[in-house]
Amino acid sequence: MRIRQLRAFMTRDKDRPRVLVAIDTDEGITGWGVEIDEEVLKRDGYIHWQRKVPTKPDGSSGYV
Repeated sequence: MRIRQLRAFMTRDKDRPRVLVAIDTDEGITGWGVEIDEEVLKRDGYIHWQRKVPTKPDGSSGYV
């Protein structure tokens, strides 16, 4: 897979400027990236979050 195109967009989050990057690949996959403020991570730390998979009463996944 190769990156075909990068597009940057400037925006603001309250009083902080942000850069959003749209990424297009030669396989038709498109995604977004964000600039991370590393000073905030040093000060506040990183919190891992992961979506829990819902489970139905019969034990199967809640996703169809």
